[in-house]
Amino acid sequence: MGDYSAFSIDCPAGTVIDITAKAENTGKAIYEVGIIPSTADVNTYCSNTAFTDTNDCSSKVDTSKFRTTLQDSCVGKSSCQIT
Repeated sequence: MGDYSAFSIDCPAGTVIDITAKAENTGKAIYEVGIIPSTADVNTYCSNTAFTDTNDCSSKVDTSKFRTTLQDSCVGKSSCQIT
């Protein structure tokens, strides 16, 4: 990672990080990893289907490592910082 090598996740009060959560209306898993470009029309939620990643930045994310890091360091907590 570059100069900015950490980010924080903060959940609303009373909730925790859960990568196995499913949407109530569809039953589909809601965990997804990607980078939302600053030019995206929709940037209020993290869904790779909600925008077009014209520079293909999301493909640069090691999604397996990211998921493992979340699982090991963040799941069940109300906040987490990944470095």
